[in-house]
Amino acid sequence: MRSNPILARSSSVLGALAALGAVVVIWVARLTVEGTVYVSELGSPALPTAEAFNAALLVLAAGGVLAGLGALGQRSTARLLGRWSIAASLITSGVAFLVASRVTCTAGCPVPFTQGATAQDLVHVVAAVIGFAAAAWAMLQTAFGEGPRPLRLLSRFAAVAVAVVAAAGGMLSVLQFRTDIGAALEFTAMSIAVLWLSGFALSNAARPLRVTAALAA
Repeated sequence: MRSNPILARSSSVLGALAALGAVVVIWVARLTVEGTVYVSELGSPALPTAEAFNAALLVLAAGGVLAGLGALGQRSTARLLGRWSIAASLITSGVAFLVASRVTCTAGCPVPFTQGATAQDLVHVVAAVIGFAAAAWAMLQTAFGEGPRPLRLLSRFAAVAVAVVAAAGGMLSVLQFRTDIGAALEFTAMSIAVLWLSGFALSNAARPLRVTAALAA
């Protein structure tokens, strides 16, 4: 399925702007909080950043869906990665973060199945993990797709970086060891993923222009 080039470009531009706006708000919120906090903790009711963070996460979710709609018809050339479209991965990621923005973690964001954790924490964490995983899969699909070479190289770097950095941060969180480093790693992985999404969307926004120019010539 391929969308109208003009609609695809508009969707991509809006998706890129939404992603950039969301990451700026999240970082501004982080800078207002002293001490060690993980990304999701900014949205817990115990912190004054909850309203702004959850709104930003909702905007980010919309950005993922819009970027996906701007990429309709794009698939990876690798057999396994091409089983479903890049748009499907991004829309799945956006929907997952939509859930995470509405079902926030409780105060302190306890790790699921540990003391103090609730079903709400489990739903939030599962949604966030699915969102990250789907976004990382979209990066891999793009890395081995037919897009511009700079975008493919950027996607390979982003996919590896997000996977390694997020896994390390998550492990430190589960082990409750050096949570300061774990939190910093999580914010780093989040930033890389959001900036990739914006770059991906902007690249797609330029594609219809190139096609139009080629046809006009």
